[in-house]
Amino acid sequence: MLQPGVQAALFLSLDKIDFQQALTIVCAQAKLEFQIRDGIYYITTPKPVIAAAIPKAPAPAPKGILDKKVLNHKLSTKLAKTDIRAVFAEFGKQTKVDIQIDKTVPNFK
Repeated sequence: MLQPGVQAALFLSLDKIDFQQALTIVCAQAKLEFQIRDGIYYITTPKPVIAAAIPKAPAPAPKGILDKKVLNHKLSTKLAKTDIRAVFAEFGKQTKVDIQIDKTVPNFK
């Protein structure tokens, strides 16, 4: 029994191959699967695999309050159309402050 709507175009040479092996090859090439129930072959598209939810890693804990001396650091940049991550990386380099941008922040320029 073939699932309605299942079709594929294959060019294979299956000479001297038994039915079971030929069916296995055809299904693999067409991305189908088959089951035998009560002597009837059921050919279907594979059921989608539901992935288990991957727990999010906890956000890093804040490292504390910045030393007031850090606020006295001077920085200068001339960046045009630069990704926000590169801008903050430059700020961090000049001020010697570790700045982390969350992965969910869009790539602003």
